[in-house]
Parts: sequence; structure tokens; C-alpha cells
Amino acid sequence: MRLRLYRLRLPFKLSVDHSLARRKMTEGLIVLWEKEGLIGLGEGCPREYVTGEAPLQAYRVAQRLARLIIQEGISSPSGLDQAVRSLGLEAFPSVICAFELALLDLMGQARNLPLWGLFSPEPRNLKFVYSLVLPFTTPQTFTFFVEAAQKWQLRDIKVKVAPGSEEVVRRIRQELPSCRLRLDANGSFEGSEAVEFLRRLQAEKIVAFEQPCPREDLKGLHEVASSRLAPVIADESLVDLNDALRLIDHKACQIFNLRLSKCAGLRRTLALWALARSAGLRVQIGCHVGETGILSMAGRHLASLIDEVVFLEGSYSPWLLEEDLVTETVAFGLGGKASPPSRPGLGLTLREEVLSTFGEKLGVFSKKRSVGPP
Repeated sequence: MRLRLYRLRLPFKLSVDHSLARRKMTEGLIVLWEKEGLIGLGEGCPREYVTGEAPLQAYRVAQRLARLIIQEGISSPSGLDQAVRSLGLEAFPSVICAFELALLDLMGQARNLPLWGLFSPEPRNLKFVYSLVLPFTTPQTFTFFVEAAQKWQLRDIKVKVAPGSEEVVRRIRQELPSCRLRLDANGSFEGSEAVEFLRRLQAEKIVAFEQPCPREDLKGLHEVASSRLAPVIADESLVDLNDALRLIDHKACQIFNLRLSKCAGLRRTLALWALARSAGLRVQIGCHVGETGILSMAGRHLASLIDEVVFLEGSYSPWLLEEDLVTETVAFGLGGKASPPSRPGLGLTLREEVLSTFGEKLGVFSKKRSVGPP
């Protein structure tokens, strides 16, 4: 068994901005878990403004976890969980996600099952409809996104907003009159401010408002959710099980936004979905800006296991990244449609040349040799 870790920085084709960050390249952890001729692929996106994970600290933590996995000969999800607990790494969901995905990919390949097939004999969801996400844009990129939505006949559109951006929303509604339009503020409003913002946009038929208030402002989120002007989607406020229980207790949202890297991998994300369902909440499957085809395909396997997905995001790498890490093009078709994956594991082939060009090696770990910072 061998583990290879990389810090990945891939340039974007265009800048992607919202109220919490401006990005021109991706920042990610890539884990390659190799055994008996197979390679499991894993990816995590440490985002300090989402989960509190400083990327450099996350990479050091990943090196510690890799050493322990090799030392203990860990090869099962339960063993991985035990290693995470023993090192106290629960605060690093992107690291947990990357290692878990690599291990599950390896297991799926070894058993000749798609990754979702490790959890269910049949996919629970057969119809995927992906959304388009519009960041803060210049007039030129606004036109690019609108034309893309029209070309691909996309019905679900999410637009990043902040106080004072009503005219942007109205313009999008004018350009795309038949779309289901939802908003994402990344926590840039106070509760009463967000309610008034929605009231001014009632004519635009907003179908949901994602994270209108800051992460810890559960009172503000409850104020928006109880206004019934639009369902509230909890994103930055939802990282782990404790967050989910607080949101339910405060009646602070109607929809959970589940992101694999944010929520520490597939199994923990499925547990959050089960909790949402028991509480009568719906779920959106989201993504981080700059995910490669690895996390995009993992999101598709997740969608295969959730029978009611109100909104679906991801599979943007062909349009956003200058290069992708995998040979397969992980994209949606006309109308945003896609279907459950069928190949073993994640079903992806690594492009080693891209990884060597845009990846910084963090270490190679095996029983015979471990090379990397202590």
C-alpha cells in the first residue's frame, strides 16, 4: 500500500467572486491511495472562510494521517474513522473527505462496483438536473453566463448577491424569464435586511435564499426562514452534525446544502441527509468553487444515493478549469441533465502529467519508504 499527497493549484479560465472570497485558481488536497495495482482518487478543498481550515495546516494534518494509515495498515472506512479520532482531526473535513474518497474509490474498483454501489444495490435517484451558478460578474462575464444558460437550456440558476444587488437579480430574471432563480448571499445580510431584500424582489419569484446571514447568526436565519418569502438554504452554517442539530432546533432553514468536502466525505454527508429527512427538511447538493472532476464525480455518486435533491450543483470543471485532473469529461448535458455513474469506483482515470505540472508533492508514504516533511 502506498499513499501520495499533493497540494493542487489549478488556474481558472475566469475569476470567480462572491462576498467571502475572490478566486483565480483552485486550492486543493489530492490523495492517491494505491494498492495491488489500483489507484483510488480523493480530493478535498480546504476553505478557511467555510470550515475554518487553513490550507497549509490542512496539508500538514494530511501528512500525519497518511503516516498513521501506513503504520497501522488501515484499509477500511472504520479504520480511517479511528485514525481520524486518534489524531483529533474532526476539525478538518476536507482532509477526511479526500482520504475517504480515495479509499472508497479503491474499494469500488476492487469489488467492481460503482462507488454508490457500496451503499445501495440500486441508485435511489435516476434524474439529475444541474444548476448554473453566477458569481459577482463584470458585464462581459454576465453575458457569458447568460448565453451559457440559454445554450444549455438550464432551468435552475443561482446568483451571488449582496446588499444593493437587486438590479442584478432583475436583469437575470429579464434575460432568463422561465428559470428557477435562487440567491446566495454567503452571509452578507442581517436578518431584517435580508427579509426586506426579498420583499423588494417578490416579482422575480425567488425560489430559495442560500445563507442570507452569517454562519453563527441563527436568529437572523430564523427571521428570514419564518418570513416565508423564500425557503432558506443553510450552507456555511452547516458543516457537521452539531451544526445540523442547532439549525433544526432554531428552525433556521428549510434546506440543507450538502457539500462533500465541507461535510467530511460521503458517509458523513449521507448521515446529514438522513437527519434532514427525519426533520422534514430538503437538501441541495452543492460544491466548492474549483473542484476538479474527482469531486464533481463524487458529487454525482452522492446524488445517486439521495432520492430527493431539490437543487444540484457541480460538474463545472470543463468550463472553469484550464486543465482537469482526469481524462473523463465530467459535465452535464442539455437541460443540466446527467445520470448515475456506472463504472467501478469513481469511474475516473488520473492525468498524471497534469498533477505533476500543477501539483506540489506533499509526500509519498509506504511501508518501505516515507518521503515528506515531518
